[in-house]
Amino acid sequence: MPKLFHLSCSPRADSESGAGARVFIDRFRQARPDWEIDVMNLWRDHLPDFEGYILEAKYSRLGGRAFTDSQRDAFAIAERIAVRFALAERVLISTPMWNFGIPYKLKQWIDVITQPGLTFRFDPAQGYFPLLKDRPTVVIIASGSDFVIVTGAWTNMSIEHTARTGADKGFYMVVPEDCCSTMNAEWHIAAVNYAIQNVAMVTRADDLIAALS
Repeated sequence: MPKLFHLSCSPRADSESGAGARVFIDRFRQARPDWEIDVMNLWRDHLPDFEGYILEAKYSRLGGRAFTDSQRDAFAIAERIAVRFALAERVLISTPMWNFGIPYKLKQWIDVITQPGLTFRFDPAQGYFPLLKDRPTVVIIASGSDFVIVTGAWTNMSIEHTARTGADKGFYMVVPEDCCSTMNAEWHIAAVNYAIQNVAMVTRADDLIAALS
């Protein structure tokens, strides 16, 4: 049975990110009634601290050394959590923003599953390689702010679309043009000088940092 893996990252039962996730899952069930919905709540499900034997196990594997019994037991817990995530055909992550970052439990989950042989492999000559398959992933983020800064790739596509969507939903969108990029300078200039100007304030990173300071 195909599976949607939902990582629930808020400790509040009535959180905005949780409400968004419930709407998404309701629609998803209507469209794909035969799919399994696997929900991992980071505040209720067991999540080991990334220290002690699990940390030692990671460096033993990176160094090509055999596990001790204690390291093997600790690594098995991380393996079960990582496999649960890896087996999903679709991923939903719903999370609040805390102090301009993600909750510490979400960072802890990332640290636990980021293990050699589980989610990546390392070749001394070529570096790091991912072991997880690509699959559609939706991230629902809730924040108490109505001010959104958009950066990243594809100025004329992803950045423009995100800025337009945010503006349509009532957010004050800000795009630092030197924190975006696309395939060529012509597309980038057209996006920041025309399309994005209609839905967001276009600025530069230094000016934005100065304003926020």
